[in-house]
Amino acid sequence: MREDLVGVVIAVYGECEHLKACLEPLVADPHLNLRVYVVDHGRVPARETVVDGVGRKIVVIRELRPVWWTGATNTGVKAALADGCEWIMPLNPDTRLVGPAISNLLRAAETVAASAVVPVVVNRDAEWEVWEAGHLWREVSFGCLKIKVPGYLFAPGTHRASLPTEPFATIGITGRGSLISRKVFEMVGLYDERRLPHYGADTEFSLRVWRAGIKVFVAPDAVVALHLLSTGMKVPSDFVTATMQFFRYLFLRKNGEALRTHFLIYRSCMSGLERLLTSLASLGASTVGYWRQFQRQRAEKLGRI
Repeated sequence: MREDLVGVVIAVYGECEHLKACLEPLVADPHLNLRVYVVDHGRVPARETVVDGVGRKIVVIRELRPVWWTGATNTGVKAALADGCEWIMPLNPDTRLVGPAISNLLRAAETVAASAVVPVVVNRDAEWEVWEAGHLWREVSFGCLKIKVPGYLFAPGTHRASLPTEPFATIGITGRGSLISRKVFEMVGLYDERRLPHYGADTEFSLRVWRAGIKVFVAPDAVVALHLLSTGMKVPSDFVTATMQFFRYLFLRKNGEALRTHFLIYRSCMSGLERLLTSLASLGASTVGYWRQFQRQRAEKLGRI
């Protein structure tokens, strides 16, 4: 297996209740050749005790620029590349690696000769439940015009045991534990922090990678657990609160800024009418997904399922 140095980049905004749980698996294996970059871009910095005693592989960077997730992640990626890391792993602090996830990602990258490999993201409270396991292009028709939009390879809620056992192709590289070769950043550049400062930057980066013809695979035995309730787009189970949250998702940066984000994601790979229709289809799909999740949670609350 490869012994290349892996740089794990975690962007945090001041205090983060899940950070220590995120860090602990990263330093549990003393033989794993990695370095962790915690980039704090909060107005009030996180207490140093958050990382005290976790391990000496951690580098804490205080980001003084007024940036969001994308800018802070870029700061960590640049530091990792400057330190000679051959692989970069953006990792959200509300996630936790399960078992030998990094070793399995490296093994998969070597097996299929891929420059980027992504894990299976599961529900932290039910690790059998898939939240994200790859993306593909889906064809959508607008009259006689057909376009392609990204969609899930496996729907959220799929049982992990039903996934393939060997690495399979995807077009998506998320910020939740994807392993990305340094040559990918050298070919397509960093995340777009100017146009997409918070949400959507990883999707836009994925599309640039896809357009460059770079192979990306899902490693089904590499698992990352996500704390679903800490994500920026929570779906309440009562209608009034869910409606208010949906409007925040459409307009507020912290919650998705979807109306703006969906029209900027496809800028690098589409133009004109195709870009407009793809953006509308993508926004529509996410809207349908939001309200389906609302219905599911409401039904669970009422004890119907």
